[in-house]
Amino acid sequence: SMLWGVIATLVVLFVTGPSIAAELVVPIYSLTKYVSILNFVQNIDAIFIPLWIIGAFIKVSVCLFILSYGLSEWTGFKNWKRIGCVITVIWLAYVLYSSHNIRISNTLRSTLLVSFFYPMVYLGIPLILWFIGSIRKHWRA
Repeated sequence: SMLWGVIATLVVLFVTGPSIAAELVVPIYSLTKYVSILNFVQNIDAIFIPLWIIGAFIKVSVCLFILSYGLSEWTGFKNWKRIGCVITVIWLAYVLYSSHNIRISNTLRSTLLVSFFYPMVYLGIPLILWFIGSIRKHWRA
């Protein structure tokens, strides 16, 4: 994922230049949305954005593991998975309610998304699935 990030950064710098790349909020998305090669290959964001999201997921997962395992070793708490769950909830709350000063958050987020949709997707659906799984497990036993 780090190699993909470096390659994507170099592509953005080579295509747009440093002054325009510094002004873009999400440079890769902006670049892939407007690239057109001989009017044949257009909107290549369908290829790059999933790779970008996978790379970001890998980086966040590795950072979460390192942080939770390191904290469990440092504090002497043996269950690093619980520490990981607590850190995930803290990160989620931080991301949902603290990024209102970023330009992209004002354009893409609305109060309905922040107050209802995001908590439902990130908390409600996993809790419902966990509840259904525990009921199925209880009926099998």
